[in-house]
Amino acid sequence: MTFSRQTEVQAWEQEMTPCEHTLCLQQEAPRKLESQNLATCSACDLQENLWLCLQCGNLGCGRAQFGGVGGSSHGLAHFDATHHPVSVKLGSITPEGTADVYCYVCNDEKTDTELAAHLAHWGINIAEREKTEKSLTEMQIEHNLGWEFSMTSEDGKELKPLAGKGLTGLKNLGNSCYLASILQCLFALPGFQKR
Repeated sequence: MTFSRQTEVQAWEQEMTPCEHTLCLQQEAPRKLESQNLATCSACDLQENLWLCLQCGNLGCGRAQFGGVGGSSHGLAHFDATHHPVSVKLGSITPEGTADVYCYVCNDEKTDTELAAHLAHWGINIAEREKTEKSLTEMQIEHNLGWEFSMTSEDGKELKPLAGKGLTGLKNLGNSCYLASILQCLFALPGFQKR
């Protein structure tokens, strides 16, 4: 990546922090999960976008993601049924100890400072893992960097501004300053053209 591209990517990255649910995770009795049980969702036949419940060891598929990553939300269904808060995306685990960790209670990505120990509880040696899928952050950055900020419709036709009687513009709902700051950021992006 060029330096300018690295700077562009850093602008989209978010800071991940642990939460009370990752810090105070209580795991059920340990057992070694066999590798064949880590290859498919426990509720369907999906073999990618798999999330391991760190509390009980259940493996469920994630939500469908923009960009073609499949999912039937069986990991979320497991949370709804059990209220087990923290899951890790198996395909995102690296030997360095990083991975997508999601807290369903916080409804956000988090970090798990004890990830290696939590995975070892289920017989998974983090040093032997190989990352096989893009992380949520990588997918989000890829999507953001590829976003087309143009004033054309999906079929390529030029959008025309509308004004006049009976048409409503921007109302000040107390957040128009926030909107203005977002627009300023957009206009500052390289390659963005005002029309």
